[in-house]
Amino acid sequence: MRPIFAALALVLSATAAGQSATAQFAPGQLRLARSELQQAEQALSRREYDLARQLAAQAGLDARIAYGMSDSQFLRRDAVQLHEDSAHLRWLVLQANAALAR
Repeated sequence: MRPIFAALALVLSATAAGQSATAQFAPGQLRLARSELQQAEQALSRREYDLARQLAAQAGLDARIAYGMSDSQFLRRDAVQLHEDSAHLRWLVLQANAALAR
């Protein structure tokens, strides 16, 4: 089956089942956000502050995307927590940069 027809069939079956066409991709989006946050934590420990900030910001954005893709309260709760964790990590990066500037 051609990819475009497979994708259309997938969207139609999800819509017929009463869920949004993107809901099935939300867990993968959240896993991506978790991975980026872990990479940001590793970059922070290596004192690569710019990279840590960028990865934490991307993780927060991906968590927000996952939240919007799903109606699951469990996934949304995890997405909110991950977004807050990414904001905390960005704050830690700012503190580390401020300490270097002194």
